Amino acid sequence: MASAVRVMAGHLAAEAAYRIIHRVLGARGIEHLVLKGPHLGAMVYDAVWERGYGDLDVLVRPGQFQDALLGLLDNGFSLKAGPARRGATIDSSYNRGLVSPLGWLVELHRAFCAYDLYPVDYEALFSRAVPFRFGQVEALGLAPEDLLLHLVIHAAKSQYRTLEPKHVRDVTLLVAHQPMHWEPFLMRARESRCRTAAWVLLSAAVKIHDAQVPDEVLRRLRPSWVWRWWLGRWLTMERFPLFRRPGLPLWLGRLLVAPAVVDGFWHGVASGLRFASLRLRDVWQGP
Repeated sequence: MASAVRVMAGHLAAEAAYRIIHRVLGARGIEHLVLKGPHLGAMVYDAVWERGYGDLDVLVRPGQFQDALLGLLDNGFSLKAGPARRGATIDSSYNRGLVSPLGWLVELHRAFCAYDLYPVDYEALFSRAVPFRFGQVEALGLAPEDLLLHLVIHAAKSQYRTLEPKHVRDVTLLVAHQPMHWEPFLMRARESRCRTAAWVLLSAAVKIHDAQVPDEVLRRLRPSWVWRWWLGRWLTMERFPLFRRPGLPLWLGRLLVAPAVVDGFWHGVASGLRFASLRLRDVWQGP
């Protein structure tokens, strides 16, 4: 009972924060999409409170990010403190953490991940957005194929180290309860360089929850045997946690897994160089 009360209280706090976001961004003409928890709860779970979440993720167009951020700061939101001596990294981040006037954590996004690791056509996402009800407020979320793409990228950008059972359950329920057009999804996964990442997450959903993913889809996403062998050393798709070596330092786990779940060697190198240049700027600027 106590757990259910906490979840409901969290949902009410998130909805209260979203009401302000909806009003502020709407007044500035900034279209926005609600990501993950609230949208999934409304679209694929039997009841919205079955999908718990600890923050509220909102996506705006990259070109409107600063305007959206300033608008929220002018209306009672405050910046969540970031890591020390990381000014350049924070300024270029794909999201910023905010705290609502009632204390709820909000992440304002301009992208799904950092350093263009998985490139996405964000304008197209907005053109395909679908409506849903976030409590008593009309909101917009991602189309089913785009929602699945986001779940894939969200899991892969941390090399599956922060993946929770609910995230794989999200995938299972999404493909079961929403019409999934697999050809567009496969095309977007190829364009976003996350076919291998999609194969990992969808395979986990199939093996853990018997998700309704066609064999042909997995076959077309499957990487070479070399990459499958390498990933098998660090990941499992049959149980939690998916990352086999939780004791590894974060940087080492990233180095071992990230190159295998980003399609295209030189694209991965370019993303790594973007990260390295920002970290060098942090060091150069000092405290």
